[in-house]
Amino acid sequence: MKKKLLAALAALSIISLTACSYHNHTNVEVTAGTNTPATINVETNNGKQQTNINISSDNPDIISVETNEGNEGQTENNDNNTTENNTTVNADILHITDDEALSAIQNLCLEENPGIVDYLAEGEVPLYWVVESSDNKQIVVLYRSYTGSQTRYYIDRVSGETYVTDLVPGIIDEETENGQKFNIRDYFTIEGQVVIPGTWQTVSIVMTDDDNMEPEYYVQFTGSDVVYGHMSDGNFVQEYTDKIFASEKLASGGYMIKAMNSSGIKYTYLTSESDDTILEYYETWDEFDYANKYFGGSSLSKCE
Repeated sequence: MKKKLLAALAALSIISLTACSYHNHTNVEVTAGTNTPATINVETNNGKQQTNINISSDNPDIISVETNEGNEGQTENNDNNTTENNTTVNADILHITDDEALSAIQNLCLEENPGIVDYLAEGEVPLYWVVESSDNKQIVVLYRSYTGSQTRYYIDRVSGETYVTDLVPGIIDEETENGQKFNIRDYFTIEGQVVIPGTWQTVSIVMTDDDNMEPEYYVQFTGSDVVYGHMSDGNFVQEYTDKIFASEKLASGGYMIKAMNSSGIKYTYLTSESDDTILEYYETWDEFDYANKYFGGSSLSKCE
């Protein structure tokens, strides 16, 4: 997989330093390595700009940004078309969050072993993922499989570089690095996952502090997560996410999403047979149990 991340937030931060006065199409790619500075390449229709990000060893929350602009093809005379800007920005632009790391490891496990979905559906197999520890430099995600083995993923919060250890009680009694290494950003999404377009809202309604009535949640879908949030000034604001374990676009044109929340509750969103702007909510993954696990208030209607 490609070890590059399209980063809209980074674009907003870096482009504002050098190109605020232009209205151009812009592509931004971020690459990072364990022992090298992260590099942001910004390409616009006016030229190319490369930004090197140096992370302070004393304070990883502060990064120094050095920008070089190329203005090839411009007609104006300029003896020196390369400029350097040194500034300081918050490293949160590049930091991987705990939720992103957890979701990516779940994606990895699903890609390596698709049968996990069947074990989860049975509901009797003790497997789980959890962020075991987290600081400003490293995230450790623990995966306990149905066999009882423990796999830990040590993730560099900025570069994304990850190494893996195994511990199998009775077989490998000491945590041992297994040689597997990769960049966590490669697993932010899984190829082939279905994305339901648009913004949706729960059928259930709540009263706000200013005595207005609004949906309990607004909902959007990514390739790997159900994203719950609210609207603020016309913009969707994320509150929390649930993990998608299976997704499918049906022959009818509708969608089926199987997800699980942080409490381990499994549920399905399924396009209504009578109205394709409704996603019916069933608190089960077992289609034979849909009739007993339907909750109308948790179902979704598509926002106009």
